[in-house]
Amino acid sequence: MVQKIITIWFLFVILTLCPSCIERPWNKPKPLGKIYARAGKLAADEKYDEALELIEQATKRVIAKKGDDAKLSTFERAMPFYVKGNILFSAKRFDESIKAYDQATQIDSGYAEAWLGGAFVCYQLKLENKAIGYLENAKLAFEERLENVQMWEVDVQITKTYETKLHVAIISGLLGYKDAAISQLKMIQAVHPTLAETDFWIDLIQKDKLRDKLLTLDVPMSQKKDQIQKQIK
Repeated sequence: MVQKIITIWFLFVILTLCPSCIERPWNKPKPLGKIYARAGKLAADEKYDEALELIEQATKRVIAKKGDDAKLSTFERAMPFYVKGNILFSAKRFDESIKAYDQATQIDSGYAEAWLGGAFVCYQLKLENKAIGYLENAKLAFEERLENVQMWEVDVQITKTYETKLHVAIISGLLGYKDAAISQLKMIQAVHPTLAETDFWIDLIQKDKLRDKLLTLDVPMSQKKDQIQKQIK
């Protein structure tokens, strides 16, 4: 009996003085995906400061690399900075937003969506030449992603391939390669007839309205496609 009391007391002292010394299932960190989802909902409700507080927790975790977080890929470690950039973009805090996107690409230079986010921040800040550099890096990153299509799960390969090709075509249009962009969009339509809304994009490119249309949507580039698709339907 005395031994049990001593053991319980000893464990209590350890947990009090050094809670991280013993892994407790009920004290495991919340999955990062749930943090991003919650932050996204808060941002959608324009509760930007609360959303950023949540994301700050995620950024600290990926930097600390403790426990399961130590096994994260470079893409996963860059993600909270990308999400932070999106939230700051929505809050129109563009100077801070581009810093967050830059942090994401510094961790993972292949983070195409973060390069795109940076490009649209530059457009908002009237930094046209700098935006082109971000777009070119985004295009390269998406093209490299296509070369590794076999790494994706079989059930998402078709959708991810279509989405990636669509991004490449749209970026080509933004960079002024109108003929190449239209040609790419027509090829996408031929290969993915049930997925593509290429006529809409081709019309915007032909009328030189692609960038203006994308800029009217107050969200980062990675989310603009979904909003435009909703307007089409």
